[in-house]
Amino acid sequence: MAVELTRAAIDLGIVVADEEAMLRFYRDTLGLEYLNKQTTGPGGYMHRLACGESVIKLVVPPEAPASRTPRGARTQTGLRYFTILVSNVEEIAARCEAEGFEFHSPLKPASHGGTYVQVYDPDDNVVAFVREDD
Repeated sequence: MAVELTRAAIDLGIVVADEEAMLRFYRDTLGLEYLNKQTTGPGGYMHRLACGESVIKLVVPPEAPASRTPRGARTQTGLRYFTILVSNVEEIAARCEAEGFEFHSPLKPASHGGTYVQVYDPDDNVVAFVREDD
C-alpha cells in the first residue's frame, strides 16, 4: 500500500550550527515566510519557514552538534541536498551572489530542460533551485 498523503508537501528539518546565518539565508535572502518558533523538547527549538506548501524547519538543538558534515552534494550518505522549484531562478542566483553565498553549481541549463543553480547555505547544505521549462 502506498503512503496516503494528507498534504502535497513535506516538512524538512535541518539541524543548524549557525542559527542566525541560516535565518538570514532562508528568511532574508530567499524571502521565505517566517511562520513561528516552536520548542522541540528539552532545551531545543526550531524556526519554521513556509516554502510553498512545505515547511523548512531550522532545528536548534540544546547543544551544538559535535561535527558538521563534509561539504558537497555527494560527500556522504544521507540527505545532502534538496530542490525547490521556482519561476525566478535567475533572481535567486543574483540575490545569493550579491549576499556572498558560494555556488556548488553556477546558473546553467538543466539536462532535462529549464535552468538551475545550486547554492551552499551557511551550514554547507546544498540547496538547488530549478525553473522547469514547459
